Amino acid sequence: MAILKINCSVKSPFKGNVPDKKYHDDTAIEDVISYCLQTCKIPSHCIGGIGINVDYAAAQMTFLAKVYGKEKGVRLRHMILLFEPGERISVRNAGQLAFLIAQYYGTCIDFG
Repeated sequence: MAILKINCSVKSPFKGNVPDKKYHDDTAIEDVISYCLQTCKIPSHCIGGIGINVDYAAAQMTFLAKVYGKEKGVRLRHMILLFEPGERISVRNAGQLAFLIAQYYGTCIDFG
């Protein structure tokens, strides 16, 4: 069964009530994109996004945050789609599922 994890580190369960600023700092977007683009994270070599050019994703996301006045607080949500080792899903179907999930959450999450 596939699992969807959404990370934004508003509060870390390991630090009590101290907010984890992992996705709040000025380098959050660049850090997450660099992490996600590691070759060990993308064995299928499939990379993409909705409304962005992957080569300029960090700059485009930072620009969009400025346009909407969202330069403070949570900078992004990091979504991870995981499949069981024995699950038979094609790269194409996994990509289609990821696209649908991104569309859904892109229209219903308030990133405030």
